[in-house]
Amino acid sequence: MKLIVLDRDGVINVDSDQFIKSPDEWKPIPGSLEAIARLNESGWRVVVASNQSGVGRGLFDMDTLNAINEKMTKAIAQAVTDKTGDLVAAIADTAGQELASHTFSHYYCLEAGQTAEAFRADLQAAQAVASRMGHHLRSLVFPRNQWNAQYLSVLAEQGFRCFRGNESAWMYQAGATETAQHHPLRRALRLLDSYLNLSGHHTYALTDCQDGAVCNFPASRFLRPYSPRLAALDGLRLQRITRAMTYAARHQQIFHLWWHPHNFGRYLTENMAMLEKIISHFHVLEQQYGMRSLNMGELAALVEAPHG
Repeated sequence: MKLIVLDRDGVINVDSDQFIKSPDEWKPIPGSLEAIARLNESGWRVVVASNQSGVGRGLFDMDTLNAINEKMTKAIAQAVTDKTGDLVAAIADTAGQELASHTFSHYYCLEAGQTAEAFRADLQAAQAVASRMGHHLRSLVFPRNQWNAQYLSVLAEQGFRCFRGNESAWMYQAGATETAQHHPLRRALRLLDSYLNLSGHHTYALTDCQDGAVCNFPASRFLRPYSPRLAALDGLRLQRITRAMTYAARHQQIFHLWWHPHNFGRYLTENMAMLEKIISHFHVLEQQYGMRSLNMGELAALVEAPHG
């Protein structure tokens, strides 16, 4: 967990030599709430630590302090909501992009104690949030890649048309626990497979992606972020991806590349340079073989078409 601790007065809100003694006196510093929203968006958990000596001085009581803090937390929550809404609108307005779901609560479908009913409630919550913004979610990526075949009917019931499955090799299969999924041997093999072809290209024919009530578009390759320790092997990392892309293009198959956007944050320049090389190779394949870039929802529409 990434944690950042902020003082309150003079950092989030305007300070006063006379103390902040009521909710009406609490005024945010311009830009502070938006900055906290950006920290949240970047994966930071923000904690406020504040020594409110005004309580001990008898200037206000704990109920008043709680009311001041409640006003602050509501204001921060609204800033986070506004920031999220701006991002959602930007994605929705960008051609080729899709608003999809990663579940509402990062729901782990193979963990002990979880149930289909709880999963259904989670998806309903996710759809409700999307609906308030004028959208309907049709594609889903299971957190930790823990996809559960018994829950696919729940996906369809809640209006989802497709999900991202896992590569077929043993090293990529989801485990029921964090320990099983990230066993040292599995992790080592996945890392090596990112540079050398140990498990195949993992490309798929569109006709093979119908998985009962919903479509399964399995992952082909995780775009691992740049690592200074492994920088000398970046040529192999790129080659591993582009060769699989070429195979898919030649055989009119699907190549499904994925990554977490926050993976790019630490070495943004190097990670974007790698992505640009991949995109350049895609354009070559686009010219040579007619390869297309589609999101999961668009692929599902092709499968569902009369002659998909």
